Order: sequence, then C-alpha cells, then structure tokens
Amino acid sequence: PPLVPEKPISPNIPLVMALGVLLSLAAALGLAMFLDQTDDSVRSRLDLSQLLTVPPLAVVPWIETDDDRNAQRSGRRTWLASSLGGLVALLLLVHFMWRPLDVVWQVLLRRLGI
Repeated sequence: PPLVPEKPISPNIPLVMALGVLLSLAAALGLAMFLDQTDDSVRSRLDLSQLLTVPPLAVVPWIETDDDRNAQRSGRRTWLASSLGGLVALLLLVHFMWRPLDVVWQVLLRRLGI
C-alpha cells in the first residue's frame, strides 16, 4: 500500500507567514515614509526659513511642562509594553507554527558549541 506523507508538501505555512509579516512591515514603513514626505506642515525654524527664504526674526522656545513629561513617560511605557507583547507573540508563533521553543533552544546551543 502507498505510504501516507508525514508532512504536507505545500503550502509552506511558516514561509507564507514570514513573508506576510515582512511584506506588511515593508508596506507600513513605505506608507510612513510617503506620509512624511508629503506632509507640508511647518514644524520648525528650518521649515519656516525654507518656506519664506529668509530666516525668522524670532523663535518661540519650547517650554516642557509636567504634562509633556508625563505624556513622554506614558509613550515610553506603551512602546515597551507593545514591544514585549510583540516579542511574546513572535515566540508563540515560532512555538506553534515552526518548532517548540525547547527544541529551538537546544539546536541553537548545539550550533554555538555550548
């Protein structure tokens, strides 16, 4: 009797997932760069001098308040939490879609010669 294959030949799910992640990151980066290049708002002294072709007479200094500091701290915490969440999601994807993490760890240690 014919042998039943142990692994499917196609589709290669981990490869499709990795390509999807890479392409979505590239698309997001491209969109961010496009939006930055097409933004014509005036945000700094340099933008103003390029717009008027002469330097400005005065510049209002930035005064940092407690609310600004708190917002910056909150943004850092949000970035840290989302980075940790992304790392956990990546590890879960590796564990369930490719190989268990203990096997990946042992292979890595073997390749490093430890």
